[in-house]
This record gives sequence, structure tokens and C-alpha cells, in this order.
Amino acid sequence: MPKGNTKTSKAKNTKDKKAKKDPNRPKKPQSAYFLYLNEHRASIKEEHPDIKFTEISKVASEQWKALGEEEKKEYQAKADAAREQYKKDMEKYTGKKQASEEEEEEEGDSE
Repeated sequence: MPKGNTKTSKAKNTKDKKAKKDPNRPKKPQSAYFLYLNEHRASIKEEHPDIKFTEISKVASEQWKALGEEEKKEYQAKADAAREQYKKDMEKYTGKKQASEEEEEEEGDSE
């Protein structure tokens, strides 16, 4: 009987076989909160000049929670627009990817 945890060896094998990311794949859209964070990061840094980088998100989170629904709608609308654009970009990407895979299969068949 093998000693030790066999799950670690499986994890190593799957890690080695992990597919590389395609640099042409569209990036996922940011959430409304992240859009808010990116827009307000500089002002938070100005208000708290000695704050650590990790603390900025805590302050921004508190500010985000304090915002009213009307103020959040602006960022939610931007996030929704980005999400729709991402869907369109992914449709184009997957369409091109499928077309290139079909071409590769046809080239392989002709050889």
C-alpha cells in the first residue's frame, strides 16, 4: 500500500497538464464595484497618504456600501455595457477559434 496522500501527486499532474491561456482571448469585464474602485483609488490615496495598498480596498468597500442605489446605478450601467461588449467579443473569438480549428482539421485530412 502506498504511504502518504495520493491527492498531492494528482494535483501535480493536473498542474503540469494545465492548458496555456490564449493571449487573444477577451478579458472578463469588471464588476460595478471594481469600476468604482478604479475611479476612486487616487482620491482615497490622497485622503489617506500613509495607507497601505491593501487598506485602500477596505476603505473603498466601506464607501461603496455607503453609496445609495442611484449612485451605484451609474457604475452598474457601465458594468452592464462592458458585459455586453464582452459577450460580443467572446462570440467573435469563439467563432474565429472554431473556424481555425476546422481549417486545421481540413489541412490534416489532406496530408
